[in-house]
Amino acid sequence: HQPLLVTAAAAIVLTATLDLSQIASVGVFLYLSMDIAAQWGVLRRLKSQVPTKRWLPAATILLDTVLLVAFLIAKAGTDVLAVVIAAAIAVAISLAQFVASRRRSDPDRKKTGGS
Repeated sequence: HQPLLVTAAAAIVLTATLDLSQIASVGVFLYLSMDIAAQWGVLRRLKSQVPTKRWLPAATILLDTVLLVAFLIAKAGTDVLAVVIAAAIAVAISLAQFVASRRRSDPDRKKTGGS
């Protein structure tokens, strides 16, 4: 339940500190980033398990990237706080995912005390 609690706590903090347009902007940044990561995973890791034509996820990545860059340029001029918060959340999620995947890939780490 830990990821759910962390997500709920982050949502409460964002709701209490940002206005609705900033919350929506952060959501757009995170959604597009997540969609790019998911499509990348389909191309790189799940290509043998997901029956799709390779050009579909590639086109999605390209279009999402174009939208993300355009939105970033537009928001950087009008709402830097939303850009900074979205970047901070993205970095925190990436670091947490990196740590979790390292722990998952090294099962002896828990048994030996992590040396």
